[in-house]
Amino acid sequence: MRRKANSQRRGSTEHADTLTVMPRVFVLIAVPLLCLALLLLGCSGGESSEQQQRQEPQASQQVRQDDQEQSAQPAQQVEPAEQVQSVESEQTDQPVAPKLDAAEETKLVIGGERTATLLLPSGVDRREPRPLIVLLHGYGSNSVQADQYFQFSRRVDAGGFGLLLPDGTVDEIRNQFWNGTPECCDIFAAEPDDVSYIRSLIEEAQQVAAFDPIFAVGHSNGGFMAYRLACEEIAGLTAIVSLAGAAFADPGECRSPAPLSVLQIHGTKDQDVLYEGGRLPEHPDPDRAAAPGARDSVLRWAERAGCDRERSTELPRIDTDTAVAGEETSVVRWSEGCREGTVMELWTIEGGGHIPLVWGTDFTPGILKWLLERSQAG
Repeated sequence: MRRKANSQRRGSTEHADTLTVMPRVFVLIAVPLLCLALLLLGCSGGESSEQQQRQEPQASQQVRQDDQEQSAQPAQQVEPAEQVQSVESEQTDQPVAPKLDAAEETKLVIGGERTATLLLPSGVDRREPRPLIVLLHGYGSNSVQADQYFQFSRRVDAGGFGLLLPDGTVDEIRNQFWNGTPECCDIFAAEPDDVSYIRSLIEEAQQVAAFDPIFAVGHSNGGFMAYRLACEEIAGLTAIVSLAGAAFADPGECRSPAPLSVLQIHGTKDQDVLYEGGRLPEHPDPDRAAAPGARDSVLRWAERAGCDRERSTELPRIDTDTAVAGEETSVVRWSEGCREGTVMELWTIEGGGHIPLVWGTDFTPGILKWLLERSQAG
């Protein structure tokens, strides 16, 4: 029994040793294999990592190159404005509108520091002679208001004439005025040289277009200024129109009277510049000389032109003032014997005041027709 027990213990021990050795053998075999596998895997991973590191800079460099190309590409595709306009024009079949230069504009500002507006008819050859109207506002008014009253600007294209709109200087009580005759209206004796100013504007306008003849049209103080210009050797001045203005009180003060045509328009009930003549009632200087009446102003120029003052012609009456019923305006003309085809004319507004209501009457069309006839006569 003891032997059998001992034999069993040896068998168990051997079996146990066998179980113990087998794992050891397996471990001894597996561990090297595992290390070898890890080594091979590490080497493979290193190569993959190196390849990835080598590929990443290439990809990054490619991206940078693409970014540069994309940023440079628009700059290469930008076309000049003219080509863009041309392409747009081809796509829309519409011509590109040309930009107007100074020679094509119809409204110009001239005069330097003391500006004036020059309006020109559109679509005309500016090398061809055409009339220029210089419109002179009244005391305390301005060029814009004067044009709104006479309504010349809206007829520039149809009439084919130029229109010059200057402004007087401002006096001590903030009113614009012209240094016309001594009777009106440099009230504070500022003595601006308005003759030189207007002459320079005309000369500048003639550099833009071939303006000839020249006409001066004025209301009240502007009418006095028109008579002043008639005595100042303004080149090309062919006719003047005075609404409620007057000539020099002293005929001798008209220094260089030129043969030109005169149209005087005056209301018989004018309380500011009297139709029959006299000192201006509203003028603050009591010693100011009396202005000649409407008829006397015209007859002085008729005499200067050599007209027969005793032979006048009465023309059909016209309507120039809606405040007075009917055709209230008589028209008298002196043309017999007048030098160089000049004409003197007086429109008397029976019952009319200092500012007749002229819109919708024969007033503006009649003035322009009269000036056109003077232009053709020249």
